[in-house]
Amino acid sequence: MHTIAIRPASTNHVRYGFTEHGDNPALELDGSNNVLDRTVVVIGGVMITRAQATSSPTDTWSYPNLHNDVVATANGGGTKTGGTFNFDPYGQPSAGYPSNTSSLFSYGWEGAKQRPIEHQGDIATIEMGARQYVPGFGRFLSVDPLEGGCANGFAYVHGDPINQTDVSGRFSFIGRLKCFGSTIANVLPDLYEGIKSRDASKSSDFLVAAGAIALSTGLKLIATGPVGPFIAAAGVAAGDVIGPLLVIGGAEIVALTIAKKTEDCYSARHV
Repeated sequence: MHTIAIRPASTNHVRYGFTEHGDNPALELDGSNNVLDRTVVVIGGVMITRAQATSSPTDTWSYPNLHNDVVATANGGGTKTGGTFNFDPYGQPSAGYPSNTSSLFSYGWEGAKQRPIEHQGDIATIEMGARQYVPGFGRFLSVDPLEGGCANGFAYVHGDPINQTDVSGRFSFIGRLKCFGSTIANVLPDLYEGIKSRDASKSSDFLVAAGAIALSTGLKLIATGPVGPFIAAAGVAAGDVIGPLLVIGGAEIVALTIAKKTEDCYSARHV
C-alpha cells in the first residue's frame, strides 16, 4: 500500500493498492481504505477504470498514443468523453487533462504507464516512480537515486524526451548499455541458428531467427541476381527488388526485437 497526500493534506488523501510486482496501481482508496476505483490494463495499453464510489459503478476507458500518453477517454458505452488531449515532449498539456480517476489525479502524459499527475491548484507534478517530476520544468524535484544515471541529478533523460523515457525515476544510461549488451549476447545464437538452419522454429526466439532468415535470403538474392523464369518473364529482377525488401524487412524485425528486449531488461531492473 502506498499513500500520497493531495493538498490540502488534512482533507484529501489517496492510497494506492497493488496486486502484482511493480508500481502500477490496481486500486485507488480514500483515507479510510474505501475503494474508489479499480484499473485494468488491456491489450494495446488501453486502461479501464471502474469507479466504485457509488451504488452504480461507472467505467472510463483511456486510450493512449504510441508514447503512452492518454489522448482520449470514453464511457462504458463507447461514447467519447471530453476532448482530445495532447502533450509536448516534456509532458505539458495543450488542452487540459483527462478525467479518468476518482481522485484529483489524472492519467495523462505517460498515462498508459499509470504515472498520475496532480494538477489541482498547484504546480502540476507527476508521481514518476521513485521521484516526482514537473513537466513545466522538464526536471525532477529530487536527485537521481542512481549516481551518474543522467547528465545531472535532476535532468530528464539527457534532455531527449522524444526518444527516451524514464517512468521509474531512475534513469541509467550505463544500465541501458548493459541491457543492450546482454540482449545482443542472447540473440546472437538465434541469429546464427536462423541463418544456419533456415528454420525459425528451431530457435528459442522465433522473431529474431525469422528476421535473420529474411536478411540472409535478401543478401543472397542481391548477390545472385534474377532467379526463376516467372520473375524474369515479368521483368522483375529479384536482386533489384525482392532482395532489398527482404534485407530491410529482416533488419527491421531484428532491430525492433532487440530494442524491445533491451527495454524489457531495463524495466525489470529499475521498477
